[in-house]
Amino acid sequence: MKAGWDSTLKTNIILAELVDGVNVIAHGLSGKKHKIKPYPRPFEKDNEKDKKHIGKGALATVDDLRNWIKEKRNGR
Repeated sequence: MKAGWDSTLKTNIILAELVDGVNVIAHGLSGKKHKIKPYPRPFEKDNEKDKKHIGKGALATVDDLRNWIKEKRNGR
């Protein structure tokens, strides 16, 4: 059964994931602090305007998360 393997898209996704994984391992071994950029995927939108961001930053506690959820539900 080869459903989904007829196109090269699935293989390209797997290869991009493998490259990212190797880069994460190499980055961890190097001890550098810079941010790792994922391998470019032309089949995904890379336009920052198309990405949906919710909120302003990380939440500190679970209570902060619960309050944030309540605020979003009440704001509908």
